[in-house]
Amino acid sequence: MAVSAKTPPISLNSDRPNPQFSKLPNLKTQNFVQVISNNTQFSLRKSHQKSLLNSSSSFTTDPNSYLAQLCIQNELNQAISFLTSVGKEPQRDIEEETFVSLVRLCEFKRASNEGSLVVISACEAFGNDTLGRAVHGYVAKMEYGADESVSNSLIQMYSSFGRWGEAEKVFVRIESKDVVSWTSMISGYSNNGLAQKAVETYEEMELEGVTPDEITIASVLSACASLGFLDLGIKLHELAKRTGLIGYLMVANVLIDFYSKCKCIDKALEVFHQIPDKNVVSWTSIILGLRINSRSFEALIYFRQMMISLNPNDVTLVSVLSACARIGALMCGKEIHAHVLRSGLVFDGFLPNAILDMYVRCGRMEPARNQFKTQKQDVASWNILLTGHAQRGQGALAIELFNRMIKLEAYYVPWWNDLKEVANIGIKEAGMVTLC
Repeated sequence: MAVSAKTPPISLNSDRPNPQFSKLPNLKTQNFVQVISNNTQFSLRKSHQKSLLNSSSSFTTDPNSYLAQLCIQNELNQAISFLTSVGKEPQRDIEEETFVSLVRLCEFKRASNEGSLVVISACEAFGNDTLGRAVHGYVAKMEYGADESVSNSLIQMYSSFGRWGEAEKVFVRIESKDVVSWTSMISGYSNNGLAQKAVETYEEMELEGVTPDEITIASVLSACASLGFLDLGIKLHELAKRTGLIGYLMVANVLIDFYSKCKCIDKALEVFHQIPDKNVVSWTSIILGLRINSRSFEALIYFRQMMISLNPNDVTLVSVLSACARIGALMCGKEIHAHVLRSGLVFDGFLPNAILDMYVRCGRMEPARNQFKTQKQDVASWNILLTGHAQRGQGALAIELFNRMIKLEAYYVPWWNDLKEVANIGIKEAGMVTLC
């Protein structure tokens, strides 16, 4: 079972909440999520928009109404079967309140192990800690917790919540831990910044004689990249080659990132060129790797090659904009800015600040100010522009910008103290007096 990615949220009618679930905390408000369960994907969505199935579907009614009706009629097996089959028709969206009905029905009807797996996976996707623990309690009461697959799903769920104590308790109680059990813990640690724990758990797994799979290798390599553990990473690379796991794109992409972060960019390039079917992650990893290893010009060359067959994502664009900024490649940076505007990505994530930083580092303060005016401003954006003016001896403009920042204090900007600190640093670097 693949380790699920961390994603969002569950109630029966949002206007009339069921009293049995009135103690649940406020739910997240994300548009949709995709859950992996038994190699099947299904969508879970908030109830603000109720879309009907298209005419090609075997059902012509709202899937939520259908599932809710099954729950009302106590048809547990049919309800779980329907929920699991939703992934075969991606147009279907299951709402959180409908899912709560299914959870209640599971407890009433004593769902099977298979039903428990679906419910646990969906709880993980909803990201609702309280409901997840309630389902765990139900699973324990029904004595399904002894089932290895149920335990593995619980580990993944608790890992996604960051509740390591609970995940470890479930893990310790598994009598015969398989590769999925170990990998669930390892990937959970690795994906949540606990790289050392991930490596230690992998070493325990080795001692137990359990053979790693591609997800194990990728997770430990990611931890090695964070820790700079070159020797262990090379050992894992050799293991991947011997076992054929190097053929998995996931493993190859993580190897590129690993070698790049360990300052072995030539090894990263070697891995990259051996990948037969490169995806966006492959290209982005090598572009970023070249950038962080001070080979920004080559990063731009690889970006040009990528654009022949693939469209970049926002991470790719941030990486290549950083490369442009480091070598003053203004024309390339402007082309990327134009691409971002055409793609409608200009207000997404780190992209606005990457564009701003590119213009500032290329010495083009006027377009930098124009970009600053059109984007959402945060600590980084104010700091980039202020420092840019200060480093170029543009004291009057720096002071003007600083005075604009001062006015923000009246509105209680949460990052005000951080902003004052970086402003003072920037002005001091320019030889000006400190204003606050």
